[in-house]
Amino acid sequence: MRKLKAHVALIVIVFQFYCIGNAQVSEQTIKDHVYYLASEELNGRIAGTEEGRKAAEYIVDELKSNSLTVFSDSGQYYQDFTHSNDVKKPSLIITDQDSFAVVHINKMMHFNKRKPIRFITQQQQLDCLSDSGAYVIVNAEKFDEGMQLIKNLHLQNGGSNGYVLVLPDKKNRSYRIGLKHLKKADNTHEVFVITNYLKYARDKEDCESYLKEFEHLNILVANQKRFKAKAEPMLMNEQNLILEEDKDSLIVNHYRNVIAKIEGKQTGKPAIVFCAHYDHVDSTAARRTKTIAETDYYPGADDNASGTAAVIEIAKQLKKGNYQPQQDVYFCLFDAEEQGLYGSRHFAKNIDQDVDLVINMDMIGRNKKDRKRCDNIIFAKGQGKTGKDFIKGFDKYCRENAESLKIRRYDMELMLLLMGYPSDQASFRPDSDTSVFYTGLHKDYHTHNDTPDKINYKKLTEYINMMSGYLMSR
Repeated sequence: MRKLKAHVALIVIVFQFYCIGNAQVSEQTIKDHVYYLASEELNGRIAGTEEGRKAAEYIVDELKSNSLTVFSDSGQYYQDFTHSNDVKKPSLIITDQDSFAVVHINKMMHFNKRKPIRFITQQQQLDCLSDSGAYVIVNAEKFDEGMQLIKNLHLQNGGSNGYVLVLPDKKNRSYRIGLKHLKKADNTHEVFVITNYLKYARDKEDCESYLKEFEHLNILVANQKRFKAKAEPMLMNEQNLILEEDKDSLIVNHYRNVIAKIEGKQTGKPAIVFCAHYDHVDSTAARRTKTIAETDYYPGADDNASGTAAVIEIAKQLKKGNYQPQQDVYFCLFDAEEQGLYGSRHFAKNIDQDVDLVINMDMIGRNKKDRKRCDNIIFAKGQGKTGKDFIKGFDKYCRENAESLKIRRYDMELMLLLMGYPSDQASFRPDSDTSVFYTGLHKDYHTHNDTPDKINYKKLTEYINMMSGYLMSR
């Protein structure tokens, strides 16, 4: 009996490796995917555009060709969804000869189509308490410091005055969105981004709660340099200025995830999600490059045609290899990641079962900083026990089976990116564990020059074949 069992086990193993061998994808197949997804015809696959939809149709055609199961009872691979965006109209202070923009913290409550205003000093406030058109000047080095000064002034004096918080002019316009960064913000650009784009905030409720403390106050935030040049002369001459505003508008955008699945043998077991985003950036989110632009659009070959090609081919190879997992396995190509993880957030919110593990592939086609020594290296980071164990097992499998591919389980850059600029796996945390695969930043990230000719196809292809083989062997 034992001998029979051993023979059966050996036959199963041989059959698995036979299936894996037959399921090997070629470099040319991967190249064809990436070149098309990064082509001028798709114009960067910008979310919500006709070209973005064309990319989704291409992905569906590839999944259909191997008869992968549609993800829902709708009988489609598509998951359509909408997302509403507030379009913030700037508030302007108009002088006799010029105008400059300010951030109106509570514009919804204190909206002024066109209203004469004037600026007064803190010493003058007691004589103007009933004048809603008089704005008290408050100078501060940091946003939170200034807001607290305004709060104390109002508690002390009351009145219906507005306030203008004047912050230093800073050349460094980098920011991170979160409550602690809002409190530290030291220029109007940072305040504008953080207060007007709270939908991106990791601690959105805390940010909104903080700002709610000040919603009864009419507060403008001005740039010190512009304020001194334009407004202070008006203050000295006691001339009126004009505060002019348009109401913000609402735009509803339509997006589309592409999802397929392989059904597991055990119903009710938490699912596994393989994912990548297929959209790329438009010019508003792009970076300037010091070199000559090689295209007139943003190809997004590495970010993230590379990950898209990987998910497509892993799904196809597993289906060809008759992969029979214990739990449902979803293959998700998410839309609108670049806009704020909209696609993955929608899927995570609406999936009708628990998710045990999310495996995300975002930028897996290049070498970190284009270094030759990274020719065969892919970085991986796990969160949670299942996420870490998956990477550990895949690392071991590659050491035993890969021709040259190496997995590096520690990379400072990847760790910092996950903390500051999360990809789609963040939409599932903390309820699900995650594994992220990534090959590193390079000078062409989010520029015209992220072109398909620079992809390391040997590494990308070997990664796809190793991942397919690892899953078949588990």
